[in-house]
Amino acid sequence: MPIRRALSPILAACLISLAACSTGNPLGDADGRGGPVPMGHIAYQPPLLPIEFFIDTAGNIGVNAKSPKIVTPIGVFTISAGAVKDLRGDPLPPEPADVTQVVICQGAEPKRCHAYQIGSGRKMRITMDGRFVQDIERNRVTIEAAPGSTITVTDNGPPSRVGEAHDAARLAVEEFTFFETSPHTNVDLEKSRSGIAADLSYDHISGRLAPVNGAKVARVEKYGAWSTRRGNWELPSEYECQQATGWSTTFAPDAFDDDSTLACVKTAESDLGVILVIPDTGTKPISYRLYSKVWVR
Repeated sequence: MPIRRALSPILAACLISLAACSTGNPLGDADGRGGPVPMGHIAYQPPLLPIEFFIDTAGNIGVNAKSPKIVTPIGVFTISAGAVKDLRGDPLPPEPADVTQVVICQGAEPKRCHAYQIGSGRKMRITMDGRFVQDIERNRVTIEAAPGSTITVTDNGPPSRVGEAHDAARLAVEEFTFFETSPHTNVDLEKSRSGIAADLSYDHISGRLAPVNGAKVARVEKYGAWSTRRGNWELPSEYECQQATGWSTTFAPDAFDDDSTLACVKTAESDLGVILVIPDTGTKPISYRLYSKVWVR
């Protein structure tokens, strides 16, 4: 898992006692600090001047751009089976919509790649040695290049949605407690951000906690004294939850056996988020304290 910010010291106390968790949501706060990069584009961007990437006979890459500040090296990566990862094995994250990523790869798999960020949301046309490669807009293109090749990026028109702006995600940060006489039965993880549908349901008789209205969970992992997961816990990002597989409309029967559980969640309104569930198995029925952070778009 990529290195993100570690869970706060509050979580360490939460893992010991439910009562210690009343000092705030350990997954974040509602003012957006530490939130995702704004995903949007401005109404007008000047035409893109041509950019050329040169690969010499030794495989070194040079850049010739009339607006040099528009091209920024991101780093060295590898690609295998279509997955672009850094040298630690972490995936190359997406960029804001005003940016296009060009990933130039060489050699056999796992291919060694150099990634560049082009700071424009305009449409681009990419050719290599004069041959058409791809038209692209606010996306990522991966190119396999041989030594001696020249890759040219030219302007291909304004953004498709000129004049439309997309705000940064609004963070919905919530905290709920579930126990035999608690008021919470169905909860909306986006309730502070104009949510309209419940995402989780608690059965006050059986103690069962489950997604509802089409909400799903993935990357369900435990953390605690009885967990096989050790060391410093790191929160999955929105991008990592986007890449999650195996989405389920139920929790596994042993999901809340003593350990705290961290998971990605896809809400009933298709927003992505992270939930932390801290069970108290000493109560009948089982009770929980639940923290959530959802990126509302």
